[in-house]
Amino acid sequence: MTPEEQQEAHKSNLGQLIAELIKENRYDEIAPLLPEFTKLVEPHEERQIIMETSTYLQDLKARIEGKVNDSIIPTGFKDIDDRIFGAVKWNIMTICARTGWGKTTLWLNIALNMLKEHAVGFVSLEMTEEEICDKIVSRIGRVRHSALTINKFQQWEIEWIRSKANEIKFAIEHLMRSYDCYNLETLSETIEEMANRGCEVIFVDWIGMIEAPGNSQPERVRNIMARLKQLAITRNVAIIAMQQLNRQMDGEGRMPRMYDIADWSAIEKISSPVLIMWRDDDYYTNITIYKARRLNADKFMDTQGRIDWMEAVNLKIKDDLGFSWFKDYEIEEKPF
Repeated sequence: MTPEEQQEAHKSNLGQLIAELIKENRYDEIAPLLPEFTKLVEPHEERQIIMETSTYLQDLKARIEGKVNDSIIPTGFKDIDDRIFGAVKWNIMTICARTGWGKTTLWLNIALNMLKEHAVGFVSLEMTEEEICDKIVSRIGRVRHSALTINKFQQWEIEWIRSKANEIKFAIEHLMRSYDCYNLETLSETIEEMANRGCEVIFVDWIGMIEAPGNSQPERVRNIMARLKQLAITRNVAIIAMQQLNRQMDGEGRMPRMYDIADWSAIEKISSPVLIMWRDDDYYTNITIYKARRLNADKFMDTQGRIDWMEAVNLKIKDDLGFSWFKDYEIEEKPF
């Protein structure tokens, strides 16, 4: 073998080694190899391996310098984002509540916050176009939801709608929507289409209504969650799914546990984090965050244990569901 052939073989072997290290996410072992590999590559040669590695290293440098990671999309609620950063592309967040406890209002508030800087879509299986648009008008225009239902407005509400007309128009025109994804295949196609249109966050309300393969409801939900996770990873989108709490939570006024979620075992294995909304005895809205990535700047969640003793954060919410509005939080930082 000539020296030139030996060099070419060495270059090929080194390139294959770097490619394998990239697949295994062993980036700390790649950096020492790059100088030698770069010397072997002709200046005019385009090497995808170097491009991919350089992109990662540039991203790592930006993260070390404290710059924003574009894979994290804040919810717009500081006390939630301080604990779970926000929705994460390639990941699933799940919001759980009983009917009428504000689940749809919460995700719509989050969606409208995100829509200011990101492309957002949602799939609704229990609400109509008119109901969603009414909630948008109520949230942005500060109009009583009952006024929109019976079409009887106070003069001040009409003035509010007029003053917020541009924001309302923007939200209704830019929030991507679908209402007919009643089976898993149609849902997958819709998420693919939204991702192709540049969507970064997709809300699914709610997974319990989706038809999917399986001999039992827990198995069907597990298949739905697995598909959503696959789509989140392959299309690099954040998916925020909605699910119901079990009926026995009605009227109990206690903090729900993870096992109070319908088909909870399929949820907690795939979704992280899980936000559970509930009403206390004073009919005050609360959110309990399970499997959060961090509790605060220096305290991380212990994910090794089971949910019976897993630490959580409880947030009390100042809500005004009559206006489809969630405002500031009052925080109770204590383990449950």
